[in-house]
Amino acid sequence: MSRSSFTSITEQAWHTYCNAIHYLIMQQNEDGGWHYDQNHMYSDAWTTAEAIITLLYDNFEGCVDKNLLKERCHNGVEWLVRNQHGDGGWESTFYSVENDSAVSSTSYSLIAIDLYMYIYGSQDKLIKVTKEAIKWLIDNQTNSGGWNSYAKKNDRAHIGCTAFAVRALIKHANMIGVAEAIQSAVYFIDQSYNSGWNYSPIHNMDATLSNYVLKMLIEIEAYGNHKVNRDRIIETIKKFISIQNQDGTWNDWYGNANSIEATALFVENYCLLVKKISGNRNALMKAIKCLLSEQNPNGSWNQVSGKKGNGLVWVTHYCLLALRSIHFLANNKWPDCVLHLSMNADVFSKSKYRFDVVLSFAGEDRAYVESVGNMLKRKKVRVFYDYDYRNELWGNSLPDKLDEIYRTDAKFCMIFCSQYYSRKKWTILEKRSAQAAQFDSGRYDYILPILLDDTQIPGILKTTGIIDARIVSKEEIVRIFIKKLKGFKE
Repeated sequence: MSRSSFTSITEQAWHTYCNAIHYLIMQQNEDGGWHYDQNHMYSDAWTTAEAIITLLYDNFEGCVDKNLLKERCHNGVEWLVRNQHGDGGWESTFYSVENDSAVSSTSYSLIAIDLYMYIYGSQDKLIKVTKEAIKWLIDNQTNSGGWNSYAKKNDRAHIGCTAFAVRALIKHANMIGVAEAIQSAVYFIDQSYNSGWNYSPIHNMDATLSNYVLKMLIEIEAYGNHKVNRDRIIETIKKFISIQNQDGTWNDWYGNANSIEATALFVENYCLLVKKISGNRNALMKAIKCLLSEQNPNGSWNQVSGKKGNGLVWVTHYCLLALRSIHFLANNKWPDCVLHLSMNADVFSKSKYRFDVVLSFAGEDRAYVESVGNMLKRKKVRVFYDYDYRNELWGNSLPDKLDEIYRTDAKFCMIFCSQYYSRKKWTILEKRSAQAAQFDSGRYDYILPILLDDTQIPGILKTTGIIDARIVSKEEIVRIFIKKLKGFKE
C-alpha cells in the first residue's frame, strides 16, 4: 500500500468519522443514556457506556465542540451512576436475565467512568461507584478464571465477557484481589486458545471474540503488569488476515456472515499493532474501505454489510473507534489514554530487563509511592510495584525473589527515603540488592533516591544526586524519569 493511498483513505475516514460522531450525539435520550436499538428505545447501560467512551476519545483533536462534548458525557455518566444496581453492577438489554447485573455492562461502565475521570478529574462519588463495580466483578469471577455473561451462576465462562472484565480491571491492578483475578483470567484465555478464540474452546477462531481478546492482550501488555504470549498476538492478527472475506469483512459467532463489528475491531487492533506486523496493509485497506462504504446516510452502521437502515449505536461505537485509530496512526500521535503497542518500541523488544523501574519503599509511604507508580504506568513505563505482583510473590522465598527483582530485573531502582525506610528489614534487603546491581553493572545512576523527609539512608551518599519530593511534584518526578529512561542504553 502506497503512502498516498493511505493518506487519501485517511481523509475519507475523517469525514466519515465526523458524520458518525454527530449521529451518536443525536441518539442520546433525554435521560442522558443511549438505547440499544430501535426496538428497545429505553436507555441501556452497555450502549450508554460505549457511547460515552467514544465521545471521550473525541477530546483528542476531535470534531465536536468540547463544551458540548463534556455536557453529553456528564449526562451519560450521571445516568450510569443513577442506574447502578445495589450489588455494584449494571444490567444489559442483551445479556441480563431477570434484570441481573451483567459482566458486559458492568465492565464497559467501569471503563467509561474511569476514562471520564482521567479526562475531567476524579470525584468521590465516581470513585465509590467504581469500587463497587470492581468488587462485583471480582465476586463474580468463575472458578475457571473467566467470567460468565451475567452474575456467577456456574463455572462456564464466556471468552468475550472475560476480555471485557480484564480490560475494566487492568487499571486497578493495585487493589486487593484484582491482580490475582487478572492472572487467573489470562491463564483461562491462554488455555482456551485454538488458532484464535471462540465461544467454546473446541471450535476454531471467531473474528469478533478473538478481537475482544486481542484488545485485552494489547492493553495488558501496554500496562506491563502481567505476562502475555506476545507471539500469539501476532499469530492471531495473521490468522485474521487469512480468513478475511472478499468484501473486507469477517464472519462472527452471532451467525453474521459479514460482520461490521468484527471488521471495525480488526481495524482498531491492526492500527494499534501495525509496527509489529510485517508485510503489506492490504487487509487493513480492504477493511477500511468496507467501513467507509457501509455507513448509512444518517452516519451510523448496521450489524452486517450490504444492509442500509437506521443503524445501531453500539455498532457505530466500534466503527468510530476504528476510524479514530486510523487518524491517530496517520498522524503518528496517540493520546495517553489509548493503550497501544504501535508507538511503544520497547514492548516487543528483546530487552534483557523485565522492568524499567522497581520501587523500593516503606509501607508507611505506600500511598505516595502508589500514586507515583500509577502515573508511571499511565506513561507506559514497566513498573515493579509489589501489590501488582502478589500472585507471583505468593509462596516464593521472598528474600531470593526480591533479590532477583531488585538486582537483575530492572533498568533503574527508585528508593523513597524516609524515617520509616531506614529501619525496615525488607527495605534494607531491597537496598542491598540494588547496591549490588549498581556495583556489578558499573552504572552508578541505577539507584534514584527520592527524599520524603530529611532522614539520611546508610549507603546513599550526600553527594548523590537526589530529588526532594517536598519540593518537586509527583508529575515532575515522572517527567524527569521519562527523560532519563529515554536516554538509557543497554
